[in-house]
Amino acid sequence: MIFNEKICNTKFILLQLVLFLLVFVSNCTRAASTEEEWNIAGQPNYITNVDLKCPFSNKTFQHKRPDCSGDHGDDEPPCISTTSSVSCVILDFWGEGRLDYIVGGKKIVSGFQDAYNVNHQYQLVSNSPIDEGRRIPNRIPTIGYDPDISLSKYITDKACVIITMMSAPPIWENLQTLEEMIRILDGRDSRSAIIVYVYSITNKERKMLTEKFAEKGLIENPKYIRDIKPDYLSKKLLEPSTGEPIAFTYHSKDETYDL
Repeated sequence: MIFNEKICNTKFILLQLVLFLLVFVSNCTRAASTEEEWNIAGQPNYITNVDLKCPFSNKTFQHKRPDCSGDHGDDEPPCISTTSSVSCVILDFWGEGRLDYIVGGKKIVSGFQDAYNVNHQYQLVSNSPIDEGRRIPNRIPTIGYDPDISLSKYITDKACVIITMMSAPPIWENLQTLEEMIRILDGRDSRSAIIVYVYSITNKERKMLTEKFAEKGLIENPKYIRDIKPDYLSKKLLEPSTGEPIAFTYHSKDETYDL
């Protein structure tokens, strides 16, 4: 029985690794779908995901839309901000929404049900056997990938409480992504954090990751993860099964997090 259990655990670990590699390769190579493919794609899955009524979700990148610092008038949907009707708790960089399915009898979970997902304007769901080829739920479009990912037309400074990203080690090579994360993070909120999910990371990579955030005033904070309580928000942050969550905050490691 113990031997069989070890085999099952090994298979599950291998399945997790395979899913991580699929997402990692997708995030690194990022071969977006074409405009034609996006135009004819199925609508987002708002049965698994919560429809946040994102006004930009079913639109391509709007070149003529003014930056959030400007006046959008009555004809333009409001920017995502802490003061508008469109608020943001979780923003998932390169997210594709909640991916929740069974592989080899094991449950695989990635992404969040009610996060805004930053992704390429033509990108479709690519990492789910159920939703593959559909439009991404609650998607905020970018015109390209790093370094061409400015979100200033859609999200104000300090607009989102928690920012997440999977396959995080290459972030030190994606400096514009890091800059946008820092700009958007609402450091005034006690729950505020940038959380990156990594499946395998060397000491050297972790040091580089930590140094990049430290340059912006954020520290790696294991206590943030340990103190997450089993409420709805906290469960969402720990559910993705493809990687270790590493939190970076503006707050002291000795601070208590009442999440």
